[in-house]
Amino acid sequence: MIQPARLLVRLDAGPKGLGHAVRAKALLDGLKTPVTVTASGGGAGLETIFPGCVPWPVDIDDFDAVLVDLPEAADGPWAELRAFKGPVIAIDDFGGGIEADLVINGTVLPAYHRYPALRPGGRALCGPDHALIRPAFAAHPWRNPPDGGLAIVLGSGEAAFRWAHHLAGLRFPLPVTLVVGAAFPDFTAPSDWVMRRAVGAEALAELLAGSRAALMTGGMVIYEAQAVGVPSLVCPLLDNMVAEVAWFAERGAVVDLGPKGGGEVERIAERLAVNRPRPAGLIDGRGLERAARAVDALLERVA
Repeated sequence: MIQPARLLVRLDAGPKGLGHAVRAKALLDGLKTPVTVTASGGGAGLETIFPGCVPWPVDIDDFDAVLVDLPEAADGPWAELRAFKGPVIAIDDFGGGIEADLVINGTVLPAYHRYPALRPGGRALCGPDHALIRPAFAAHPWRNPPDGGLAIVLGSGEAAFRWAHHLAGLRFPLPVTLVVGAAFPDFTAPSDWVMRRAVGAEALAELLAGSRAALMTGGMVIYEAQAVGVPSLVCPLLDNMVAEVAWFAERGAVVDLGPKGGGEVERIAERLAVNRPRPAGLIDGRGLERAARAVDALLERVA
């Protein structure tokens, strides 16, 4: 009988890292190799995704393999892992000195795909074919509904909270559903909006598929919306998202409002009600399957 591989997952899931925990969990759910998972890290949201998580640090030698997905790759336990004999897997967005056997980076910008410190024989799976999209988004194609509304999808950070207040003062030509993260601060949406908090992948995919358009601030939801095919407007609130949103816009896949574009939303939303640019087929939604196969190949050595 094959013994499950003992897998340590290093995470932090505060307001900035919750999405990292979500995608790590999605990857683990896609594995075929039997594993027992121990999540280690901090943040109020981690326990909701990985019940029974333990504080960091832990004794790495108690495990057969390690998976790291942190908001800042430089915070990874690379020094502690140098003597570790088992496979080291990293999920990353920006490139850099990650010392791992396998790096999965589904971001679209080639400048973020450089990994000079991989372990001997290590490899990096980079680009949109490896975006860690949960299966629900590819399974719910956009329906072009004539009676659909505008889906506004925000994260949980302070910048998203401020922008939500800005949007609440605008008038939209479509019914609005606002989706926010689990750690989003208390917020009172306009009375004619529907507000939903911490929805699952299936519910979010269904909402996007049934909307006339989607409005977001960047991050993984851009990729998820692309897999669904819903026309999307993006206002990148964080500096590290500006170039990524521009990449999609240059290929006709999104409307880029620019980092100061919140004041343009009402006009552009009205235009989308008539002329709806479609995503350009850049994200097929199968990156998670590809990544899971690569992780399985590593874990088979220790299972």
